[in-house]
Amino acid sequence: MKRKTLIFFIVCWAFIIGSGIMYFTYATESEVITIENNQKSVENSEKEKVTIYVPNFKLTTLEKRETEIDLAQSTKDRAIKLTEKIIEVLRGEKYIKSEDITLYNVYFNDKTIYLDFSSQIKELDDNTQKSLMTIYSIVNSLTETGKFDRVKIMVNGEDGTKNLGKFYKRNTGI
Repeated sequence: MKRKTLIFFIVCWAFIIGSGIMYFTYATESEVITIENNQKSVENSEKEKVTIYVPNFKLTTLEKRETEIDLAQSTKDRAIKLTEKIIEVLRGEKYIKSEDITLYNVYFNDKTIYLDFSSQIKELDDNTQKSLMTIYSIVNSLTETGKFDRVKIMVNGEDGTKNLGKFYKRNTGI
């Protein structure tokens, strides 16, 4: 009995080690991931062109821009990559101050997309023109494809109080 148990454990460990080697080989060949300054960038991956909206200098309209994101495998993956790209651009152009805004989750209900951010997104939870234009940058960019009609921005899984407590529809008038 002990001999059969020993052989069983040896076979299991051999399988686990072999699986780990195959996974490691596959993972290192498929794409190279480098991490710099808390930013993750994927080299040698396919890109897709997307349209995003960014407030103009006077905060009176949104300007349409073409940019690229990594090719997405699903609607959720595309929404995550697009949202992260919008946040990156808005941060780069100083419409968002916080460097620590994290997108925790994205989920859908009918034609509504819910974005669950870390508490740092609360900087947009006031009624200033800058905050509203920044929110509509996110909304118009995500609703560009027509798959979604509304966007709801959540803070740690809960509603905000002012701007972040609402559902937003695409606004082409700005």
